[in-house]
Amino acid sequence: MHLVYIDDSYEKPRQIYSAVAIPANRWAACFAEIKAWRRKLKESDGILITKEFHATSFCAGRGRLGAQVVGKYRRSLIFREALELLNGMEGVKVFNVCRSSNLDWAMERLLTRINKTMQTWDSHAVLMFDEGKEAE
Repeated sequence: MHLVYIDDSYEKPRQIYSAVAIPANRWAACFAEIKAWRRKLKESDGILITKEFHATSFCAGRGRLGAQVVGKYRRSLIFREALELLNGMEGVKVFNVCRSSNLDWAMERLLTRINKTMQTWDSHAVLMFDEGKEAE
């Protein structure tokens, strides 16, 4: 069984969907790893642990992350660290789909990729969508 979190980003003219699949039995370990990484970011850069990272704003240098100013270059390194952290987690898979026309196709393609992967892994998935996108 896998837990799959799906989020989207719409920047005209592109619709992007991303999903992170985590084995249900690894959820607690992965969550602990992410919390430890976030605690290190608090110590090194003053980034509040409760602060959400939205890639577009985060990498563009917009928004206060805590008491300290975190410049664009450092943010780019942190963004890369986040991707490397996910990539290094046992059993975790990241899916992405980008489309500039026929936007409904993007969600369909993402769900097809998740479904085929679960079939290959002989597993099932519980899908969780970002708040406000459940209808899609």
